[in-house]
Amino acid sequence: MKTDPVCGMEVSEASEYYTEYTGKTYYFCSESCRDKFLASANQYLQEDTGVKTQSGCGCGEKKAVSPGPETEPHGCCGGNHHEHQVASASSKAADDSVIYTCPMHPEIEQHGPGRCPKCGMTLELRTS
Repeated sequence: MKTDPVCGMEVSEASEYYTEYTGKTYYFCSESCRDKFLASANQYLQEDTGVKTQSGCGCGEKKAVSPGPETEPHGCCGGNHHEHQVASASSKAADDSVIYTCPMHPEIEQHGPGRCPKCGMTLELRTS
């Protein structure tokens, strides 16, 4: 199994969604993740460039440290082993007017950010 560099899901090497970049093959869970990677590969490869990462949940995953507060739990542990900052109510209220959907299950839609109830992936802004 390989790890999708965009969303962190485990992906089979038999996945139809893959690309080669700088001599290495990357596998993706969906066309959406592959397209995001192709548009901005270096953004998803920061870990390889020595950018500061964090880990502490015991799962061994390293994630790039974001400059802002974390508003969603980590997929590796549900946020149960980290101290997460809570987003202010005003920032959440602004996001609630936007429709989010799952890249793997486009029939899942909701107002505001969250996780897919089917697969647990982070919902993304609906683009169409």
